[in-house]
Amino acid sequence: MAEPVRVALIGCGGIASAHLSGYQAMPELGRVVVTCDSDTENARRRAEETGAEAVLDYREALSRDDVEAVDLCLPHDLHAPIACAAAAAGKHVLVEKPIARSLAEADRMIDACAEAGVHLMVAHCQRFSADRQTARRLVDEGAIGRVYMMRTDHNQWVEYPAGHWINDPMKLGGGGIAGSGVHHLDILRWFCGDVTRVSAGMTRSDLTPRTAEDAGLVLLEHAGGAVSELALCWSAQRFPWYESFWIYGTEGIIHNVGGLHLFRGRSREGAFDRVPTDHDDAGGFREEIRHFLTCVRTGQRPRMPGEEARAALELVLAAYRSADRGEKISLPLSSA
Repeated sequence: MAEPVRVALIGCGGIASAHLSGYQAMPELGRVVVTCDSDTENARRRAEETGAEAVLDYREALSRDDVEAVDLCLPHDLHAPIACAAAAAGKHVLVEKPIARSLAEADRMIDACAEAGVHLMVAHCQRFSADRQTARRLVDEGAIGRVYMMRTDHNQWVEYPAGHWINDPMKLGGGGIAGSGVHHLDILRWFCGDVTRVSAGMTRSDLTPRTAEDAGLVLLEHAGGAVSELALCWSAQRFPWYESFWIYGTEGIIHNVGGLHLFRGRSREGAFDRVPTDHDDAGGFREEIRHFLTCVRTGQRPRMPGEEARAALELVLAAYRSADRGEKISLPLSSA
């Protein structure tokens, strides 16, 4: 059996705990040997959780011969420079979503990893979540016929103290649409196909220190004729569910409110049936980590490579442009 992939975790903040749970669930596939953060306490805390060595400078982590891959859980403005440095050091790269803040940054990351011959995978965990993976299988099997519409929503209370990088639109790349909406826009494209036009409206609640949008609606028009919509709120004081999706097909409907449900048929007769999911990883982090480590070991191409994540980022950028100009935006966008 091959040795576990040796990983440097660079960025030890909140989302790092979700990634660590994946490594800890499958030590036979990979293990974190280095934790790195500019905050000494963060780096040491994650090191204690994993038995790794803590360092404060990412360049020290990249210089180590025992590191094969990096897992970047960093502010978004650091994705491109550190991913490119990791590629130059010959390390495979898993980076949190969104891939970057701009198409130019994303292209630099994609090119750097391709030139170095290393994997670039972006942590769009929703593609690996139990309900979405099972729904995708059902759609692929024709369970609901041709998909002509999909909608998804995101309800969350996101509050960080003044000065936190998430409140800085230059570091985050925007507000709620960049921070969480990118997940959903990727899923809408995954189910409904390539996008031709984007329109959006956004607003601020002024309930938190953020200066960027914390609520917005994004409408996508897909090349195959389908339409899809995201409704997002980062300042929902109370909500009956966190994230939901509805997929409408010519032969039925799939939704995930209170579990995954399927309705088959053309008429209003019958009812939704509860559908068991193909695995039990609701958040998708474990399956995401498993897939990345498997790709590193086998050489297979990641299912969420840089190019797919770039397409999701393009939807985010088009949504901001639409909201700013008050008009529909046609794709593709220029990467300049």
